[in-house]
Amino acid sequence: MMIDPENLRALRLSRGWTQSHLADTAGLSLRTVQRVERDGNASSETVLSLAAVLDATPAELQRTANGQARFALRLVAGIGLLAFFAGGVIGAVLALSLG
Repeated sequence: MMIDPENLRALRLSRGWTQSHLADTAGLSLRTVQRVERDGNASSETVLSLAAVLDATPAELQRTANGQARFALRLVAGIGLLAFFAGGVIGAVLALSLG
């Protein structure tokens, strides 16, 4: 089954997860996650495992010709990363001001 590697990567990054964390959570090997994110080729069992832990449907992971869907997923991933880093900066500033 072919999935869109960009969709998978965007969903993973939107949660702030590493490939290793996704693999552990989905019960897959790190090598499998790396291969799927690189090639988009996955067994149906792998797709079901990934979809389950990412709160997505298998269809959301599949290849899409809709560029807007890819853009939206990249946007979500970007917002997730921005929030992650902003939280760290705010925490550091608070720690310095309270310390």
